[in-house]
Amino acid sequence: MFAGDLDIEAAVSDLANAIPEPLRPLARIAFDYRWSWSVDGAAVFESVDPDRWTRVVGHTPVRLLAEAHRSTLERAAGDQ
Repeated sequence: MFAGDLDIEAAVSDLANAIPEPLRPLARIAFDYRWSWSVDGAAVFESVDPDRWTRVVGHTPVRLLAEAHRSTLERAAGDQ
């Protein structure tokens, strides 16, 4: 383990527990910058709430998942 690993794990767990179950895998991905290396990485998060992704959270997936309205997250979870 590296310094900070436990903090990241706790943050991932907290975020995952705050969003609908079908979206919970996105919590771990949001804290790992490898999503940004994928051609479609940003599109995954943008699809949750396109307006918030662009205007409000500045392409920050952790903020998107933490701040999106529950109804928006549930709609996105239903689109899976």
